[in-house]
Amino acid sequence: MLGEEKIHLDQILPVRSRRGNSKDRFNSALMRTYLLGTTNQNKKDNTHNLHDLFAANHTIQVRHLIPNDIGRIGKNYAADGNGEDEADKIAKKFMEKRHTMFLNELKAHLTKLKKSVKS
Repeated sequence: MLGEEKIHLDQILPVRSRRGNSKDRFNSALMRTYLLGTTNQNKKDNTHNLHDLFAANHTIQVRHLIPNDIGRIGKNYAADGNGEDEADKIAKKFMEKRHTMFLNELKAHLTKLKKSVKS
């Protein structure tokens, strides 16, 4: 808890029909981030809010390792008529981008640690 505020583990792209299946690949850590409870409650399941929540604030986007095109991703993901196959493709691309961001962040952190040990 941050003060009195609860921290929620949240799906970045809501995977509504798959939440109960913990083995589903879309329940991956790549689809999750931590949010303040009030932020999470305001977001609810509206993926169109992804732009307001992540893309509108570059600092938040960077800290949460969110791809630059999250606004477009959220709108495409939530669009009517996409069907499950299209949503799966969008979610897979999102996870691939986020995976690359995690790897780059980890490499940068390890390089920084390595330099600090040599000093």
